[in-house]
Amino acid sequence: MKNLIGILALLLMNTLVFGNTDNNVKPELKVMAKSGLKLRLSPNLDSPVLDVIQYGESVTQTDDFVPSLEKFNVNWVKGSWIKVNYNNQVGFIFDGFVSELSVPSEALEFASTINEISQAVYNYSFHKYPWIATDTLTDNEMALTTLSILGETELFVHDSEYMSKVEATIPNVRIMDVYHLVESMMDTRAARSALKESTMFFSDASGEVNKIKISGGQITIKILDNGSVKLSCKTIHEGC
Repeated sequence: MKNLIGILALLLMNTLVFGNTDNNVKPELKVMAKSGLKLRLSPNLDSPVLDVIQYGESVTQTDDFVPSLEKFNVNWVKGSWIKVNYNNQVGFIFDGFVSELSVPSEALEFASTINEISQAVYNYSFHKYPWIATDTLTDNEMALTTLSILGETELFVHDSEYMSKVEATIPNVRIMDVYHLVESMMDTRAARSALKESTMFFSDASGEVNKIKISGGQITIKILDNGSVKLSCKTIHEGC
C-alpha cells in the first residue's frame, strides 16, 4: 500500500511539473499584416528597424519583457510592444498585427469578392481546426442547417436557395485578429482595398471597438458577452 501511495504521489508530482512546463510554452504568433511588420531594436516607433517580418511568418514572444498595460493605436488597431524572437534575432514588434490564428494557405481558403468570403471561412475552418462533431439542425426542401464543433470553434451553416450564412464563433482571439484574418482571405490587393473601403467600426461606451460591419453587414464581426468573437458571413445566391 505504501509503495502504491508513493507511486501515485510521484505520478502526481510529474504531472504538476510537466503540466506547468507546458503551460509556459509560448505559442507561435503569425504576422497578419500583408505589408509585413517591423522588428525594432527597442519598444519605440523611432527605434532602428532590425528587419521586416513578412506576412505569414512566425515569431515567438519572449518571457523577459512585460508588455505595458497602456496600449496605443495604429490606425484603429490597439496593441502594445512585445519582445519576440524571429530567425535568431531578438527585438520588439507591435502586437496588434500578430495572432495565434493560422493564415490562409489553401486555394479554397481565399476569395475574390466579399460574396465569396463565407465559402472561404467554411473551408478555412474545416482545414485549420480538428473536426469533433456535426449536428444537423434542419434538413428539408427549404434549407439545410448544421452546427459543427471544430476544436474550440463552433461553425454554424445555414444554406437555402437564396442565401448561405456561415457563422464561426472563435474563443481566445481579439476582434482585430478576426478582421485581419478576413482581410487576408481576399486574394488581391484590389479585393482587400474594396473590403477596407466598405468597413465600418462600432465602439462600446469605453471607446473600444466591439463590432465591425463590412459591405453593409454582409460580413459582421462582433465580441460576444463571453469574450469570444463571432464572424458572420452571408452569400447571396443570384440568378435562376
